[in-house]
Amino acid sequence: MAEIKIEKKKPIWPWILVILIILAAIFLFWYYNDRPLDSSEDLIPMDPTDSITRADEDYRYEETRRDTTALYTGTYGTVNKEHAFADYFMFVDNKDNRSIDKNYYRSAFFKLITATKREAEIENVDVSNNISTAMEHAEQMTNDPTTSPKADHVKKAANEISKALKTIQEKEFDNLKDDAKNLDDSVSGIDGGQSVESQSNNIDAFFDRAAKLLQKMHGNNNNY
Repeated sequence: MAEIKIEKKKPIWPWILVILIILAAIFLFWYYNDRPLDSSEDLIPMDPTDSITRADEDYRYEETRRDTTALYTGTYGTVNKEHAFADYFMFVDNKDNRSIDKNYYRSAFFKLITATKREAEIENVDVSNNISTAMEHAEQMTNDPTTSPKADHVKKAANEISKALKTIQEKEFDNLKDDAKNLDDSVSGIDGGQSVESQSNNIDAFFDRAAKLLQKMHGNNNNY
């Protein structure tokens, strides 16, 4: 009796797998080639450290920009960081302030007192009593001859500021003895019994010498 050969059917799943792979390849090819060129997505994931690097660079740039942008540049040098010094220097350096501010000397003393107080804080020197007394006299100043015809409050405030700066000089700046003495001499030149107007040149000399002394103190410590 003849033997009947039964041929097994070949499995079809390999063909199904091949077809699926081909379809997937076609889909991926179509998908990535059909995307707009300006798509915000990226085929390569962005390294998160890129954002950190850019942020760090922006921070360094901003810090550099602040450090190199002067708050004041003029007769008394350049101030980059300390607003108290910049405000005082700018005010007395701008001669137009005399005509703009009718209480010019009062305003100038407020700014000088603030700058002196800041220098004392930087050097850690206690001149609080001088600062308080100077402020009391500054608050009573006015250019109105009907209420304050004399320069007595100007002289007293100037004397307290001179004492405060001399105290700072003696403790921290031995090389600035002559500058402190020049400031003290300018106070002596103010006649408190005369009108503020008649003493304007002497008062201006005091403000100028105070600014120069503060400039040297602050500049010596490289705190500008």
